[in-house]
Amino acid sequence: MSSSSSSSSPHILIFPYPAQGHMIPILDFAHQLSLHNLTITVLVTPKNLPILEPLLSKNPSIQKLVLPSPGNLKIPKGIENAKDLSPALIPDMMITMTKLYDPLLERFKSEPSPPVAIISDFFLGWTQNLACELKIPRIVFSTTCAMALSIIVICCKLASSTAQMMIQFLSIKFQIPQLSLDGISLA
Repeated sequence: MSSSSSSSSPHILIFPYPAQGHMIPILDFAHQLSLHNLTITVLVTPKNLPILEPLLSKNPSIQKLVLPSPGNLKIPKGIENAKDLSPALIPDMMITMTKLYDPLLERFKSEPSPPVAIISDFFLGWTQNLACELKIPRIVFSTTCAMALSIIVICCKLASSTAQMMIQFLSIKFQIPQLSLDGISLA
């Protein structure tokens, strides 16, 4: 991230799951957010940077944060996007991404203008813990259609009382400090 980010506009970290079907919609959302005087930083690994480049060329105010892809013994070396994996290795990609926790935590603890919120993919649930440790909200971005999410919620409701607590947690409204989007509410 550049040190030229404006401290007067809220800083949002966008963290897509590395798969085209997940990255492209959240990058479109990042572009829309950038039109509302927000400092936007998008986190990617080096081999996913080409997917981000069209957005950066269209909107140079969006910053990139490129972190090396953490290794995983089950994922072939050099693979950084789910499109290059067999479906059986998708859970391993999600686990691999958790290794970015410590580097991100250290970076944002020392950042002069840290994010006031994290918007991360549904598959990056561990970013909730990161957000809690940074004392900022995490907003879940899901590319799943409403119908599929409804089915997941219903199944969870039927599964256990622990799932009931999760459903209640998901319905909690929150407010992001310093964030106002001219008629757009994220709560």
